[in-house]
Amino acid sequence: SSGINAEYGEHNEVCDSKDKPVLEPKGIIENTETLIEIVRKTRDRLGLTIYGGSDTNVSAIVIQEVIRNGICHKDQRLRVGDHIIEVNGRSLRNVTHRQAFSYLDKASSPIKLLILRPSLKTNISNPIPELVLEPQMVELVKEPGDELGIRIMSSHREHGV
Repeated sequence: SSGINAEYGEHNEVCDSKDKPVLEPKGIIENTETLIEIVRKTRDRLGLTIYGGSDTNVSAIVIQEVIRNGICHKDQRLRVGDHIIEVNGRSLRNVTHRQAFSYLDKASSPIKLLILRPSLKTNISNPIPELVLEPQMVELVKEPGDELGIRIMSSHREHGV
C-alpha cells in the first residue's frame, strides 16, 4: 500500500516528496507537509469548501472556506489557503476538482489529511503563485434576473470585498 503511515509518520513516493511529513496533532507548520487526523461520525460533513484541481487555473486543492461549526472549524487547525495534498494516503496532486471533492466527501474516519500551509510571507499581490495574473477586459451581458454564475473570493491574507 502507498501513502502515509501515520503511526510512524513515514511518507513515500505518492507525494513526490523526499521530506517526511510531520505528524502534528496540535497544529499546522508553515511550509512543511503536515499530517493531521480528523475524526468524524458516520456522515458528518467536514465543513470545508475547496477550489482548484487539474481542470482549473489552480492545480492545487486549496481550502476556500472553513464552515462555522463544522468538524474542521471545531478542530481549529485548518485555515483558508491551506493546500490539501493527500486524503487517507490518496494523493490529490493532478486530480480534478470533482475527484478531490469526492475523495474528501467519502473519506472514512479517522481522516488523515496531509496539509501544506504556505508561509504568510508569500507574495500578497499573488498569493497563488501558480496562477499567472494578467489584466483582462471582459464584458458580461445578462438579462434582468439572471445570475452571473461567478463567485468572488479573497485570500485569508487580504481584507476581501
